[in-house]
Amino acid sequence: MHVKNALLEIDVSLLFLRYGKDVVLDCIRQLEERSADEVAAAVSALSKGAKKRQPRKSALDKALEIELQRRPDLAEPLRVVAANFDSKRFLPNLRDVRRFLEKLGRAPETAKTRAQAGPVLLQALCELSRDELAEIASASNATGESGLALLTRAILHG
Repeated sequence: MHVKNALLEIDVSLLFLRYGKDVVLDCIRQLEERSADEVAAAVSALSKGAKKRQPRKSALDKALEIELQRRPDLAEPLRVVAANFDSKRFLPNLRDVRRFLEKLGRAPETAKTRAQAGPVLLQALCELSRDELAEIASASNATGESGLALLTRAILHG
């Protein structure tokens, strides 16, 4: 038995297992009645009609949309902070997020991951003034000193 025949046999066996022998044989009979061009056109139509998946929005993205609707005046700095949070340039660890929320007077949430804490953080940031949030946004873009130190100084001495 040639390798091609062995592979075909495996493929057909898998089709039998997946769809059942009768269904596969009926399909083969129908295909025998079609020309190669008709089969190619049917395959092309199916591939064009296949729905492309949209990437799922993260909880942070969803929370950002909600907060931007609630506070459109904070759009620019909030987007910057959210992007920096997402890329871990801002509050890179869950403990940093918890400490920061404490500094804002928020009880640290019971979030087990940074991703879960992100929406809570955005809500807390939306309670700040536009100037405070802009300062946090610029501090989160800064390098060198830790984001938490910069932010704490900005909030406490701002």
